[in-house]
Amino acid sequence: YPMRGIINAQYVLEYGAIPPISIYDALAKVHLPSRIKKEVSSMIAFKKSGNEKDPIGNILFVDEFISGFLEREESLVVRPVSIELLDKELQHILFSWKSDEK
Repeated sequence: YPMRGIINAQYVLEYGAIPPISIYDALAKVHLPSRIKKEVSSMIAFKKSGNEKDPIGNILFVDEFISGFLEREESLVVRPVSIELLDKELQHILFSWKSDEK
């Protein structure tokens, strides 16, 4: 689960935009080591196959990647967010939600 936040944070760092809702879309677009991407994909597949409650043990290279990412200075940089982009995204969500009610 920590990787979801890191993938989204990396997406924001790279694209300056709201990450896609789909973890697969975000993972495909961000620049992360291929070994990390492969392991995250395997973890997601494991959880989606009905093993949601089964724990995944610590994987040393993933844990080290998470620690290294959190220690990077750029991951703490606050950047301005486009109000227009947020407004557009919220309108999209609200209109989609409203149309689902019909």
